[in-house]
Amino acid sequence: MMVDGNPNHSQACAGKTANVSWNGKTIKVGIVDRCYACGYNDIDLSPAAFQQFAGLGVGKLQGVSWKFN
Repeated sequence: MMVDGNPNHSQACAGKTANVSWNGKTIKVGIVDRCYACGYNDIDLSPAAFQQFAGLGVGKLQGVSWKFN
């Protein structure tokens, strides 16, 4: 149930997959939990998924897009 319109707070998201794109590269990731600290349309990636885009020292990537599969 999503009470505030933020997909990061929905229990229905767990178990789905999403395509995440940044800087011309797209990867497919599994959704395993919710991200209460995330803003609307943010996505929190595992370290392994994040490193497919940039090193962990970068912190937060700007311009990431994602959509459910």
